[in-house]
Amino acid sequence: ASFSSTYTQDGTYTVQIKIDENGLSDTATMDLIVSNVAPHIDLGASIYEVPEGSLVDFISTVFDPGEDIDSITFTVKDDSTVYPPDGIDIETDPSYHEKGYFEYTFNTQGSFQVFSTATDDTVSTTSSITVTVVGVPLELQAIVASPNEIDELDTVVFTSKITGTDLGQT
Repeated sequence: ASFSSTYTQDGTYTVQIKIDENGLSDTATMDLIVSNVAPHIDLGASIYEVPEGSLVDFISTVFDPGEDIDSITFTVKDDSTVYPPDGIDIETDPSYHEKGYFEYTFNTQGSFQVFSTATDDTVSTTSSITVTVVGVPLELQAIVASPNEIDELDTVVFTSKITGTDLGQT
């Protein structure tokens, strides 16, 4: 004879099988150890490219078979500095996924790693994505001459308004 069962929580379970036939019976008992399975994290796309100054919203969807997520945390790092996210919000949806929402404003050009860590009762899992922050193209907004009408050999001063951050442009 055989049977099956699914265990949704880690722990030690006692399994007992009893056979009865014509007044005779026998019982067998064993301990079943169910190990915790680490949460799975989905951060969506693995690479983002955004313009400098962008506020980016991230969603970390976490599935844990034991449905016992204790925390979801986020970190933004460049080569040497760790930055806290601007805001974190966590909610559980009916399919036992937990979603962590956070946003971060990328004010500096460069490459950043965004990490999300999910912790259940005994195990943590970390997933990351890369965000490349590019400069905003320079744009000449206006050019003004002062005065805007002169005689020959007079001096005129030109001023301009430039927006953007990509100073590598010429």
